[in-house]
Amino acid sequence: MKTNHKLALAVLAGVSIGVAGAQAIHAQQVKAPPGYVIAEVEVTDPATLQKYGAKAVGALAISGAQSELSREKKATEQVVREGSFELDTSADKALLFFTPEGERAWVKGWDPKPVYPPQADVAFKTNAVFRVDQEEERSLWTIVEANSPEHIAEYIFVVEGERLSRVRVQIQPLGGKHCRVRVRYVNTATSEKGLSFVASVTEESYAQKMQDWHRILSAAIQ
Repeated sequence: MKTNHKLALAVLAGVSIGVAGAQAIHAQQVKAPPGYVIAEVEVTDPATLQKYGAKAVGALAISGAQSELSREKKATEQVVREGSFELDTSADKALLFFTPEGERAWVKGWDPKPVYPPQADVAFKTNAVFRVDQEEERSLWTIVEANSPEHIAEYIFVVEGERLSRVRVQIQPLGGKHCRVRVRYVNTATSEKGLSFVASVTEESYAQKMQDWHRILSAAIQ
């Protein structure tokens, strides 16, 4: 009987140890929830605390600025495209198609409204400003260079909530009634929508744009 009692006690002890061990392992596996400790401390070195606080504020400011720059960088991208085509007309006549009023003859929906100088038609002169409302796109334009003798028309325009663009048209006389039109665009995205536009201006799409301009302008010249 004593032997049986000893055996029973040994078994119970083993079971107890096993249960306790399992509970300890389980406790280690369970992740404790986050906690916060609020304590009241006595400042014994105000000068050092002030220096530490200034550094902490500076670090937070830098971190915030970096985050803001990161967000801005994601919404900013620039693409530059250049192309050319030839027209069967003189450089003087070709330039007229690239003035604010002249584009009415071949650009669908083009209806510029003068801002400065205030007059009935948009003046083709450097620093003139005009607005264009075209379908769902509103833009504000300024003429950077209006150079009739050199056959140059250059504009900067802002599409609201999307992008800033710069376009330069320079026409090279090729003798008689023939010329080459060179067109350079610089498009800079200013928003997520602008990023989508810039991404769509591939070399292939720009080459197609130049082909379309050549076809439409050739028809307008006839």
